[in-house]
Amino acid sequence: MRRFSFTKILGVILALALVVCIASGLVTRFSYTDTVAQTSRSGRAFLAFPKSGPSDDEIDMIMQSVLQAELIARVKCLESRPEYLTTKATLQVLEVYRGNIEADTIIDFYESNGAPAYFDHSYFNLMQDNEEYIVFANQKIYHPVYQESLKRSVYIPACFELSWFSPQMTQPSILNKKDVLEQKISYFKMKDEEFICFSKEQRNKINQLKKSILEKIG
Repeated sequence: MRRFSFTKILGVILALALVVCIASGLVTRFSYTDTVAQTSRSGRAFLAFPKSGPSDDEIDMIMQSVLQAELIARVKCLESRPEYLTTKATLQVLEVYRGNIEADTIIDFYESNGAPAYFDHSYFNLMQDNEEYIVFANQKIYHPVYQESLKRSVYIPACFELSWFSPQMTQPSILNKKDVLEQKISYFKMKDEEFICFSKEQRNKINQLKKSILEKIG
């Protein structure tokens, strides 16, 4: 009887410890996500590692990657929420150019950039709520059990350098690369610009790349 009671008590203690660990992990996770989001909105997130180019070789690589994407679609960004070194954007599909998905479908798309430092792997700025974009993405497939638990399909960039852009041609401001390297340019200051550029030549080259892709997808 004593042995049974001791075993039962030990089991209860272990169960309680497991519950406490899970709860603590969830609290830490969500509080951290909130902190990252607040950092981004406050303007304390800064640009890092400015990209030059794209070079001719990079343009060829980008064209090949985006045109082979599983999903090419015009979407509306319903909500964009910063997470650690990434941003989760909830998108409404408006028009499908390529892919096994229907219009009006809601998907989650993980951009490669995020706060507290804005690592510009992509030439293009983070998506903004209620704006439309052309997106190039591949579906992320998880373990079947976890996949079943997801509310929406999850997509990731088909190409880190370019996986979304505005359907319209834009003329973003030209930034000073030295100021970026010295962390003087915050995300908040340039969040409404479509992409990051440091010269007229670079801006024209990125817009020409956009134009070429739009002509390909029709």
